[in-house]
Amino acid sequence: MNKQFFRKTNKYSIFILIIILLLIVINGLSNYYLHERYLEKSSFYIETHDSASNIQIKLQKQIKIIKDVSLSVNESERNDNYYKFSKYYTEILNDLFNLNYLFIDNNVEKRIEVLIGKYKLLSQNYLRFFFQSGQVSVHLPASESLIQNEFEVIGMMDEISVEIKRSVDRELISLNRIYNRNMAVLFFLQVLFTLILLIFIINNNKKTQKNLVGLSKKLNSYLPPQLINSILYDTDDKKHTLLKKKITVCFTDLQGFTELSNRNDAGVISRILNEYLIDMSTIAHAWGGMVDKFMGDGIMILFNAFDDNVEIDHAYLCVNMALVMQDHLKILNRKWHDEGLNVELSLRIGINSGYAILGSFGPEDRKSFTAVGNTVNIASRLENICPAGEVLLSVDTKKLLDDKFNFITTGKKIIKGLNYPQETFIVKKTTE
Repeated sequence: MNKQFFRKTNKYSIFILIIILLLIVINGLSNYYLHERYLEKSSFYIETHDSASNIQIKLQKQIKIIKDVSLSVNESERNDNYYKFSKYYTEILNDLFNLNYLFIDNNVEKRIEVLIGKYKLLSQNYLRFFFQSGQVSVHLPASESLIQNEFEVIGMMDEISVEIKRSVDRELISLNRIYNRNMAVLFFLQVLFTLILLIFIINNNKKTQKNLVGLSKKLNSYLPPQLINSILYDTDDKKHTLLKKKITVCFTDLQGFTELSNRNDAGVISRILNEYLIDMSTIAHAWGGMVDKFMGDGIMILFNAFDDNVEIDHAYLCVNMALVMQDHLKILNRKWHDEGLNVELSLRIGINSGYAILGSFGPEDRKSFTAVGNTVNIASRLENICPAGEVLLSVDTKKLLDDKFNFITTGKKIIKGLNYPQETFIVKKTTE
C-alpha cells in the first residue's frame, strides 16, 4: 500500500481530531468562564437591586425616627433618636454614592445624583426645623414644604428602585442571551468539525478500499490471489506462521520450448510464453489452485495451501486442472498454427500429495510464500520423468482419488530422494 497515502491520510485525520479536541477544551473553558461571568454579573445586578431596596427601607426608618423625635419628651430618648438619624443619614449617603458609582445606566446615574441632592436638602431641613436657637423643638409642627420634600425623595427612590430592577432584568436577559449564543456557536463548530472528520474518515475508507482493490489487481500479476487476500484482509496472524499441512503439489513444464526459443525471435517467444502462462494461471485459479511461482516456462501450483476446509478434495481438483491444461495446450497449438507460427508444444505434469511445510521464507524485505519438503521435491521429479503430453501421479495422490479417473501404471521408478522404488501412474479421463 502507498505509504505516502497513509501518511497524508493520518496527518489530516490527526489534524481534524486535534481541532475537535481543541474545540471541546475551548467549549469547556468558555462554558466555565461564561458561567462564572454570568454568576458574577447576576450577583452584582441582584446586589445592586437589593442595595436600592435597602436604601428605601433605611429612608423609611429615618423618616420614622424624625417623627419619633418630634414626639419625644425625654431628652435621653431624643438624643438616642438623633444618633440613629445621623447613622442612617451616613449609611444612606454612602449607599447612594456607591449605587451611583457602580451602576452603569446613565439615566439612572443622573437620577441618583438628583436624588442625593434632594436627600441632603431634606436632611438639612429636618435639622434646621428641629433646632431653633440651639434648642430642640418639643412639638414639630407640620410643614407643607418639608412634607413635599419627603414625598419627592421617597417617590424618586421608588422610581429609581423600579428602574434599577428593569435595568437589572434587561442586563440579565442580555447576558443569558449572549451566554446561550456563545454556547450554541461553540457546539455548532464542534458538531461541524466532528461531521467533517466523519465524512473524511468515510471518504478515506472508500479511497483506502479503492486503493486496496487497485493494489490487489496489480499484485495479481505477480502474486497468487489467495496470498494477496491473506496478506491484505486476513487478521489472523497465525495463518502467516509456518505450519505443516497436507497439500497437493503440481509441477508443469513445456516440452519443446527451448528448441522453439532457438529458432524464433524474442517477440514471438514472449507472445507465446505470455499466452501460455496467462491461460494456465487462469485454469489453475478456476480449479482453486495457487500459482506458487513461474520457473521460465514451468509452473509450480499448490492446492489446499490456504483453504480452511479440511474436507476439500484437493487431489481431485488438481488432477482435473492438469487434464484441462493438457486439453487447452492442444487448443493453443492449433491457434498458433492458424496464426502462421510453427509451434507444436507438449506439456509434462507431475503431481504428488502429502504433508509439507507452508509459510513465508526469506529476508524481511523480500519474503516469499511457498511450500517446502519432500512432498514438493517428489512432485518436481515426477514432472521430470513424465512422458510428454501426460500427467504423472504418485501413489499417494492416487490413493486420494478412488476410482474417479482411469490410471495407467508405469511400474516402480527410482525417484531421487526416496530410498526405495516408487510406483507411479499416468492419469486419464474416465471417458477414455
